[in-house]
Amino acid sequence: MSAIQDELDRGIALCDQAWSDMSLYTANYLEAIECFHKVLALDPLNTDALVNLGSALSDLGNQQEALKYYHRAEEAGSVDRNLFYNIGVAMMNIDQFTRQEAPKYFQLAATKEPSKNTREAYFDPHAH
Repeated sequence: MSAIQDELDRGIALCDQAWSDMSLYTANYLEAIECFHKVLALDPLNTDALVNLGSALSDLGNQQEALKYYHRAEEAGSVDRNLFYNIGVAMMNIDQFTRQEAPKYFQLAATKEPSKNTREAYFDPHAH
């Protein structure tokens, strides 16, 4: 496997593990963010790393920062379902104005296929 794929897989595994043991949540997410930054250092337009980095930031509550990476992935040409879903999640969690834009991203996501190398950001639709 390539170094890029290894770091992507490692970052995703760290995020998944955080959900099975909440005591690891913050530490695992911070380490996962490092993994995704390593990928971007090797390949700055790697859309999987951009989406995953955004997802990790979103799961840590950094929605504005997450959107920056999602928009970079979108500009790089990603058509990943998880990208558009995650943009909707971030927009739902920022403020009342961005919340109004979120449904169009959820609808767009519904027309796409997810990448096997990206994660959905956590979203609780009942919290809104």
